[in-house]
Amino acid sequence: MKRRGGTKELLFTLLILWYIAFFAGLVFHFRAVSSISVGLILLTGLVWNKTDTGSFISRELFSFFPVSCFAYFLYISLLLLINDNTKTALRHIELKSALVLIPAAVLCCNFLNAGTIRLLLKYFLFLLVSACLYCIALSVINYMNSGDSSDFFYHNLVSPLKQHAVYFSLLIFFAILYLLGEMKKGIRFFSKAIHFLLIVFFSLFLVLLSSKLVLLFYAGYLVYFFLSGKMQERQNKAWLILSVILLAGASVLVFFTNNPVNKRFREIFQGDIGMVKKDSYSPADYFNGLQFRLLQWRLVPEILDENKSWLTGLGENAGQQKLQEKYISKNMYRGQPGTPDTGYLAYNTHNQLLQSLLTGGITGSILFLLICIALLRMALRQRKSRVVAATVLILFFSMIESCFETQYGLLLFTFFPLFFSRLSGEEAGI
Repeated sequence: MKRRGGTKELLFTLLILWYIAFFAGLVFHFRAVSSISVGLILLTGLVWNKTDTGSFISRELFSFFPVSCFAYFLYISLLLLINDNTKTALRHIELKSALVLIPAAVLCCNFLNAGTIRLLLKYFLFLLVSACLYCIALSVINYMNSGDSSDFFYHNLVSPLKQHAVYFSLLIFFAILYLLGEMKKGIRFFSKAIHFLLIVFFSLFLVLLSSKLVLLFYAGYLVYFFLSGKMQERQNKAWLILSVILLAGASVLVFFTNNPVNKRFREIFQGDIGMVKKDSYSPADYFNGLQFRLLQWRLVPEILDENKSWLTGLGENAGQQKLQEKYISKNMYRGQPGTPDTGYLAYNTHNQLLQSLLTGGITGSILFLLICIALLRMALRQRKSRVVAATVLILFFSMIESCFETQYGLLLFTFFPLFFSRLSGEEAGI
């Protein structure tokens, strides 16, 4: 990247450092580091834009996506101030401020381009590999002491980082997405061998994390990737053949042997979908992920009907309270008194559209859909496969998690689609 003068050189160095800190916070789950680095990126970026254009404010801050994020944040903040006590309202407003700050930090200047992103992603890959190796090492130690192989899978695998397996799976997938895209363009990470080994390593770690959504999406993306034109070139045929063999072998092991990953997929089909229609349950009744999420599509409309709150919703606290009352009235598992286990009472709707409907009513759900439309529009207009893949996965992710209810979910939802969108020169076509 071409830089002018000492001031620009200093700003460039600072932004690189702030982004590395942001990635470290994401990978190692240092929430304070992530929050502080976002603020520093934004402030430094504003100065960068002033140096570049003579204005602190970039025109990109008024594009569809950041404006829709601001509208949602403003509406939810007003509801919080009206419906909840000051302390609760300020806590939720602080949490959801990432919805505004992340797009502003990424779009506030023209610092991010193909060159700087490739530089930053090298640090991101290094941090991610370090975190994965750390988790594997601790899992090996735990297995040697206990003989329990579950330490290698799902939440247990990333528990040393206090990470959520599905959230961490998204980080791994974004790393693979970048590596595959660079390989297709003939750009290698250090060398062809290292590049290939990183893809294999992250793919295996992704399998251990056992996220059904991410694994299925990754399989679909690989089909697209292998069938795309450039992979048919002669120099890629050996890589293609080897990849297909590895993928087929891994698929056989995962889906046709008895293992924790296979168990998580089989669990989806073992539950009775008709269970969600029952009026009452026993605390012993178990809901798999699909059953529980389908149940939410029944409970949320019931709550809004009973409270006549379809237009503006119930707010954060009242919404969760009414949801808990529904769990209690249906005699669902409520944990063990006197212990941290509160059963289903700790669960929200696990769907951001439903969560927006419950807390913000029809208005809130429409504003959330505008954010989704803005993201998808941005990806499709750029016609970049990596941007489309990252964006579509994030949108699917919002269908299985209330991602705006945690800082980590907000960071993933807002950052990576924008970040990948700054990569230029990718092949046309989706």
